[in-house]
Amino acid sequence: MKDIIVVGTGDVFRRFLAPSLGLLEAQRLLRALATVDIREREPMGCLSEGIEHRMRAFDEALSALLEDLKGKNPIVILAHDNDLHYQDTKDLVDSGFQVMLEKPYVIGKDQLDSFKQLVSEHPQRVFLMGYYFMRKMAPLLLLAGILRKDSFYLQTEEVFQRDGSANGLESYSGKLEEILGEPVSLKVRTLESAGFSGQLDHRGSYVFDVRRGGGMIQDMGIHALLPLFILDQYLGKVDISFAAGQVRTARCRECYNLSRSKYGIPEECIAETYSEIELQTEKGIPITVSVGKYTADVPTHKNLVLKGTKGEIDLDMHEHRMHIYKKGKLIDRIELINSPGSKYYPVLRTGLEYCDGGSPFTIDFSQKQLDAQELTLAILERARTTGQAVMYESGEQSENIFKHHAK
Repeated sequence: MKDIIVVGTGDVFRRFLAPSLGLLEAQRLLRALATVDIREREPMGCLSEGIEHRMRAFDEALSALLEDLKGKNPIVILAHDNDLHYQDTKDLVDSGFQVMLEKPYVIGKDQLDSFKQLVSEHPQRVFLMGYYFMRKMAPLLLLAGILRKDSFYLQTEEVFQRDGSANGLESYSGKLEEILGEPVSLKVRTLESAGFSGQLDHRGSYVFDVRRGGGMIQDMGIHALLPLFILDQYLGKVDISFAAGQVRTARCRECYNLSRSKYGIPEECIAETYSEIELQTEKGIPITVSVGKYTADVPTHKNLVLKGTKGEIDLDMHEHRMHIYKKGKLIDRIELINSPGSKYYPVLRTGLEYCDGGSPFTIDFSQKQLDAQELTLAILERARTTGQAVMYESGEQSENIFKHHAK
């Protein structure tokens, strides 16, 4: 049973990590040892309030703060401010700790090469977390043949609803091309409405500030771009430099005003809240990606639609199910378990296996995540140098943002 320390007890911890940690703790796969933050911890609910909480001082090295716990060989989950991810990971790994790191893994190209080297030189020491990849996109991984048949994904009832598919889950393993035929197009949308999950006022100032890795391209771009690398053998490879791609950005007025009034962020440093990205693979397959928050409340705006010459899949990442179509007719669906404890269960369990030398996947998933991070940074660089973002109102229909608003 592995000991876990969580750094950062904010939104991600309360809504996602804590319930899944509680489930894995009940299964005796891990033990929550301690939490760390710069402020007091709020009540957790899913975990014992007796778990130690340590307060971190400004600029205090985590390796020093956690030195007395090093003998327990814990895994440290970093779920705190974006601009602390790289340096804290390096500090901990260099000091002998294992780390599970939330995205973004780095916030600038100046950190990327060093981070890649860190991951390469310390196998099993840096696990790159991916909530959409490891949980919401599980049906896509199944069809692509990426899930090992003996993995917890297919051998437990913690991820898929076993009775959710009429034909049985195993019948779809590795059948993507057989179902779809040749690829035609891919459209990915990770949009969240002006409701709670689509707002930012409950999160830290870093998410508003481009200097600290803020903005929705960093926050949600890796989620949306990762399928391009997971499916590269099917779709064809993409140019990771984004040389021929196009990107447009926009800022919600509510978020803009909050950035100025609450955090005093200079106008030129206020991050985007919406972005549209277009590119093609080497096979000429068009890719359209939309990421953002504060848009209209349309559940179907969090989905992945992959079209082929023979069929289509629509992965609904809001309702946690995939619909499979052949010749325009729905032939089956694959559904995920959707409970509080299930949300980060695949992420954490994959991390436990990775840190122990295993994996539920048939691919080098860390490399795919690093590629998605590199492409994200290239898109960011283009977005920051191609003009000012347009302004839109909270609750705007995403398709109207660039139609109705001037810069």
